[in-house]
Amino acid sequence: MKNLDWRARLRRIAYRVSPAATTTLLSMRSRRLSHRLVRRWGLPRLTDLLVQRDGLVVSGGPFRGLRLPAGARREHLAPFLLGTYESELHPWLEEVRRKDFRQIIDIGAKFGYYALGLARWFPDAESLAFDTDPWARRLIRVAARENGLASVRACGYLTPSTLRARLRPPAFIFSDCEGFEAQLFPAIDPGELATSWLLIELHETAAPGVERMLIAHFAPTHEVEVVDRAERVPEERLVERLGAADAELAVKEFRGDQRWLLA
Repeated sequence: MKNLDWRARLRRIAYRVSPAATTTLLSMRSRRLSHRLVRRWGLPRLTDLLVQRDGLVVSGGPFRGLRLPAGARREHLAPFLLGTYESELHPWLEEVRRKDFRQIIDIGAKFGYYALGLARWFPDAESLAFDTDPWARRLIRVAARENGLASVRACGYLTPSTLRARLRPPAFIFSDCEGFEAQLFPAIDPGELATSWLLIELHETAAPGVERMLIAHFAPTHEVEVVDRAERVPEERLVERLGAADAELAVKEFRGDQRWLLA
């Protein structure tokens, strides 16, 4: 326990001294751990099976036809390739698709699945993909070129002041920033986002109380809804193709309880 307390204090000091550099190092460390687990669990084999048939092109879901970067094969890529990733959000994303946004902002963009997919829907909108991991930003640039999406810009560390300065409403903001949402959005006057839509992945473990905080923050200007994680059941044709065990693994996202805020 003392060792954990010491590490927590050291991390807080590092954040105060250099938040951007500290966040970059931690995100790189987290990504490397994730990649080790993907290898340990044998998940690249599932990616290989799917790529053999369809290549690195998303075969279903809202972003069908999107080409993913080869470097992303270090991830558990099967749910992305199948188009089942975060399928709880698909009905709401279809509502987003029917709107007219001037700007797309993806915070915690990883290899660009949402930033690129949304840019295909809104080719005339500016698309800003923020991620603190240089690996992620490289893949976003590669994938933007491969998909012919010149509007996509890979960006680094995001602060509330940067978001305010670069915001061009009406915008669609997609956020998955591992608890930083508790610091980022309360620092923005909700009136500045009144004509924008937001989809925020909530991280209660990293930021206890964030759901309640953000609901209260956006309630005066937005209709707020919260979506829960749903269990994944593979389609019968995927079971026939891969077998029951592999099909279940292919759509599994390896996450616990998860909620998203829609505003």
